[in-house]
Amino acid sequence: MHEMNWAEITIQTTWEGAEAVSEALLRAGASGTAIEDSREFASDRSQYAWDYVEDSLCEQFSGETRVIGCFAEDERLPDTIAALR
Repeated sequence: MHEMNWAEITIQTTWEGAEAVSEALLRAGASGTAIEDSREFASDRSQYAWDYVEDSLCEQFSGETRVIGCFAEDERLPDTIAALR
């Protein structure tokens, strides 16, 4: 069986633009997307009783919204990346 390799393409955007970016990635051929937003991290953090959170994790979610698309690493990937820019 042939194993598929995947590439993650991450785009920084605003919370308001995250759904539109996600849709654009899916139309470009992403097999799926994930939205990471600092506001969700902050609300989750207050919801759970975490004893300790690494500073680097907090910095990673410092006011940004990121949309991540997963694309198959194949001959079309360079053209897909160019089209998304």
